[in-house]
Amino acid sequence: MAPPTLTPRELEALRFLACGMRNATIAESLGIKHTTVRNHVEHILGKLGVHSRLEAVVFAAEHRLVWSGTDQPRLRSETLVLENALEDGADFGG
Repeated sequence: MAPPTLTPRELEALRFLACGMRNATIAESLGIKHTTVRNHVEHILGKLGVHSRLEAVVFAAEHRLVWSGTDQPRLRSETLVLENALEDGADFGG
């Protein structure tokens, strides 16, 4: 089964989600309104068939939607914790 198609802007927002950024920070980084980011996040969750930001990041990691290999984001410690949990076989209910 092929992963769902996200728009380029949704992929950008997903990349920021994977770095642990909040909507306000994503909005500032992309130069768009907070409500637009909220809409992007809602669309991402719907298209990926997940219920949380964390599930979206896990899905993106498993399907390499945002990064690959050594190009993985390393901006926040939460990302490293998530990577370690995935490597240890954690199941986030997805």
